[in-house]
Amino acid sequence: MTEREATGGAPVVEITGLTVSYRSAGRDVVVANEVDLAVRANETVAVVGESGSGKSTVAGTVLGHLRHGSRLAAGRVLVDGQDVFALPPRQLRALRGGTVAMVAQNAGQALTPSMRVGRQVAEALRGRGLDRRALDAAVVELLDQVRLPNPAELARRYPHQLSGGQQQRVAIAMAVAARPRALVLDEPTTGLDVVTQGGILRLLDTLSSELGLATVLVSHDLGVVASMADRVLVMRRGEVVEEADTERLFADPRHPYTRTLLASVPRITDGGLVEVGEDGGRT
Repeated sequence: MTEREATGGAPVVEITGLTVSYRSAGRDVVVANEVDLAVRANETVAVVGESGSGKSTVAGTVLGHLRHGSRLAAGRVLVDGQDVFALPPRQLRALRGGTVAMVAQNAGQALTPSMRVGRQVAEALRGRGLDRRALDAAVVELLDQVRLPNPAELARRYPHQLSGGQQQRVAIAMAVAARPRALVLDEPTTGLDVVTQGGILRLLDTLSSELGLATVLVSHDLGVVASMADRVLVMRRGEVVEEADTERLFADPRHPYTRTLLASVPRITDGGLVEVGEDGGRT
């Protein structure tokens, strides 16, 4: 993680009292309960927890997304001062991919297989009002910014002709094309090998710093969290059980559930790989 400090002033992303529920068997099931989250420019906040903890639900609300059947029961989500769930459809569409963008975990599914890479990046740049020549140049510049080799040649390829890491870099280029103020990263390195994952993490960290982004990172990989996040929210069963600066959280976790999460990370010892289970015992 690069050394940086969050920009002062109002948070770019501000979630207060967020409660999300859905109906099941005639009753309301709460999947996020009174969650608060604030992220300023030039800051990365990670939301962690086991599957079903509510972390992806919270991150999705930054873009005004709720899963089918879910509803906003209480709270507000502000992005750059705009109340996301109070916006009419046209303004909400403008917010997505404009003020706030998202990088999902599977770039291969996010990219259109029948469309050349350069054209897909160009679509993300349409709002800038560039002519054809300037648009082509901007596409190459973006692909170069995400550290792709031979960007002019790569722009003519189709997604299936790229490696997984290259596809993810294209997805990142599309996300930052409109110069967003906030970025949501949903398991951005899942399925990538360790070397490629490291390159993607360094790229995301660099772009976050260069562009002054307010970044919400969703991850189950605590190694990714340790390398990228400035602060961490730990969620369990829809509630935030602990929030702390990353360094403090890893050095001195206060909540038993946080300690369980950290203890479950496999560690290398002189005797080989030892994985600590949820009960604290070796597995």
